[in-house]
Amino acid sequence: MNQDNNVFDKKIFILDDEEDILEVLTEALNSAGFHDIDTAIRGEEALEKIAQKKYDLLLLDIMMPEGINGIDVLDKVKTNPDKYGTPIVIMLTNVGISSTIKYAFEKGADAYLNKMAMSNKSIIESVKKYLNGFRV
Repeated sequence: MNQDNNVFDKKIFILDDEEDILEVLTEALNSAGFHDIDTAIRGEEALEKIAQKKYDLLLLDIMMPEGINGIDVLDKVKTNPDKYGTPIVIMLTNVGISSTIKYAFEKGADAYLNKMAMSNKSIIESVKKYLNGFRV
């Protein structure tokens, strides 16, 4: 049975402080057939939106220039499932610092993607894979 058919109905949220990254990710996911995508450039805004809609998958930038970062958002989401739901969380990072990535996994991240190494195809494949039930 092909699970991809209903995967495109899933709700996706993207947090990144770089508007260019938000645009690229949104366009890539839209072109693949995902259409229920929302974004934020600040962690505080992300938490408000995530509480309102209960997304299926979150793509969260680890490093944010001010306020709440992606790991803070991850921690709040994972420790408050009644408020935020139980989304799959993929962290986005430019850093290769293993301690930061390890910390994100300790806080409940399901996966991470290196923004410098990712292509549209790898983003789409990762999102589809996790929405179809893949777990590490």
